[in-house]
Amino acid sequence: MTSDLSLRHATPADFPAIARLQTASWASAYAGLLDDSYITGRMAEDLAGFWARQTQGGVRFQIVAEAGDGRLLGFIALLPKPDGPYVDNLHVSPDAKGGGVGRALMARAARELLDLGENSLYLTVIDANTAAIAFYEAMGGAASGPFPDAVFDQPVQAYRYDWTDLPALAAKAG
Repeated sequence: MTSDLSLRHATPADFPAIARLQTASWASAYAGLLDDSYITGRMAEDLAGFWARQTQGGVRFQIVAEAGDGRLLGFIALLPKPDGPYVDNLHVSPDAKGGGVGRALMARAARELLDLGENSLYLTVIDANTAAIAFYEAMGGAASGPFPDAVFDQPVQAYRYDWTDLPALAAKAG
């Protein structure tokens, strides 16, 4: 893991940087999975608008990972859903992947959910996003699907990954 990594709750001042990081992450991870005209077109605008709206609430919590120099390395955002806490976003800067940032974010989210009395969490992932699927499986997620889904208005097939042992997930910090 990056030795100078720090984790903290995001503030609205972080949202523009979060939108930029998510845009870079999607451009890297979703190339060939989403329509190229969307990725090179309005994707950045959609994500900037999404994060601008987060100042109005709705997200249970967001955690950012920063390097010692303050550079944003990744983030996780959780939403409350009727069937449990949902990881709406987990993104790591393309140049920081493989350094333990995603693992640290998932483990921290699990610890915070445990503190809130939760016992599970879940997320969805595009079925062709093999790198993310390998990560979620290494983190102990159980897959179901595929099922039809959408990323903004882009149709995709997705899997659902569930974690029902949050103490085990929290222990995976690295």
